[in-house]
Amino acid sequence: MLAAPINPSDLNRVEGVYPVRPPLPAAVAGYEGVGQVHALGAAVDSRLLSPGDWVIPSPPSLGTWQTYIVNPATAWHRVRSDVPPQYAATVTVNPLTALRMLRDFVNLAPGDTLVQNGATSIVGQCVIQLAKLHGLHTINIIRDRPGSQEAKDKLKQLGADHVFTESQLDIKNIKSLLGALPEPALGLNCVGGNAASVILKFLRQGGTMVTYGGMSKKPVTVSTSSFIFKAELRASVFEAIEEEDRVVENDDGGNPALLGSCNDRAKQLHASPSGRLLTALVSEYLEWAQLSHTMKVYLPECNLPKDFWKNELKDFSNKSGAEGSRSAESGPMLLDVLEGYLKYEDFN
Repeated sequence: MLAAPINPSDLNRVEGVYPVRPPLPAAVAGYEGVGQVHALGAAVDSRLLSPGDWVIPSPPSLGTWQTYIVNPATAWHRVRSDVPPQYAATVTVNPLTALRMLRDFVNLAPGDTLVQNGATSIVGQCVIQLAKLHGLHTINIIRDRPGSQEAKDKLKQLGADHVFTESQLDIKNIKSLLGALPEPALGLNCVGGNAASVILKFLRQGGTMVTYGGMSKKPVTVSTSSFIFKAELRASVFEAIEEEDRVVENDDGGNPALLGSCNDRAKQLHASPSGRLLTALVSEYLEWAQLSHTMKVYLPECNLPKDFWKNELKDFSNKSGAEGSRSAESGPMLLDVLEGYLKYEDFN
């Protein structure tokens, strides 16, 4: 390995507080990095990799904090070697998180504005640069600390429109700071606590706040008025800061697969027919109950395609004779299954 970053989630894994934990006792930390091919196995196609190539783990995988790694050739993706190694080592997680957040939640058009806290983080800096590239304006919030003016200058050089410290935002009419910029349609929160409520104060009516981290280690604070009248809050899980909900194309050209978010216990359950049926029944209930935000979190965390459950329930209906087409009056299929079980067991 030539270089491997220290991300907050890496430290969380070492501390044992990260939701997705490596297998013990032989776990090695580090989730991304860049290495140089030292040697190839006899069966490796030389057209795929050659000694001296620079490579990154694709998809990201644990164990980059070590000098040598032995992995299948298919676990590596060749990258250019004419860039600084620190760039190649960090290209996977944070830049793609920034790109996905700008694309996946709000249809932003040139001239639109977004607001974010944690602007000096790598994700925050990537957001600024990508927004500038696409003609978007950014309002950026940083902590009060020594050197904050230097941090402001750096972010403005990257393309930030406005950069404020948290203390500068302790005013009644926070939107007066926008000047001629339109009210933000998108807010990005990686801090949590009261910092999230500041994001909401900036957002326009019907704006969307995406929470992708919690660096303050405090619950997201939302005022009652903001929660009811102002913003559409989406529980968008990007797992701490970076890895979650990465979409890649399957090798066989099939539907995109959501990677990295499912724990081993759930994976084992979903590998069984009954486990997949259980997940399908829960999904059908969430759709029946119109719990759309919960569904948006549930399926990615289960590491399952968006509409997999519909085919599962179609097969179940064909085999069991259960009614497949449900209405609001008929109730979810999960309720029928539960009532049938209770009747079979003769429970009151």
